[in-house]
Amino acid sequence: MKLLKQSKPQCLLYAFAMILDEDPEILVQEIGHDGLEIINPLASGARKFRGHHHQELIDCCMRRGKTVTCIEVMPQLYDFGIIFTEAEAHERLQIFMNHFSGVLIGEIHALAWDHKEQRTYDPNGVIRSVDDFAIREFFIVI
Repeated sequence: MKLLKQSKPQCLLYAFAMILDEDPEILVQEIGHDGLEIINPLASGARKFRGHHHQELIDCCMRRGKTVTCIEVMPQLYDFGIIFTEAEAHERLQIFMNHFSGVLIGEIHALAWDHKEQRTYDPNGVIRSVDDFAIREFFIVI
C-alpha cells in the first residue's frame, strides 16, 4: 500500500484512496465535492467542515468492482445492549483484521489498514501499528 498524506482534514477520503490505490482527487471528482465546505463555522478543527460520508466512498469502491462490509466493533441491540463481551468483540475484530484490508474508523479519524503488513496507513503521513487507535468500525474492502 502506498502512504498518502493529506494536507487538509480529509482522512476518510485519503484512507479509502489508499485502499483503492487511487488519487484522492479522482475520488473528489467522482463524489462531486471535496468535503471542505464550512457548514458549522462555530465548530473547531475538522468538525466545521462537511466532510465525506462513508456511503459516498462505498459508491467509489463499487464502481471499481470492490465490495465493502462494515464491521462494528461493539454492535448493540436497541433493548438488549451490547451483543459481545469486550473480549469477544476484540477477538472477532482481530479475526477480520488478520484476513482483510480496509478502513478503520475511530471517533474523529480514519486510517487505512493493510492486513498483510498488519500496519495502519495514517493520512497524517505515518505508518504504524493499530495499538493506539480506538476502532469504532472496520470497513472491509474486497
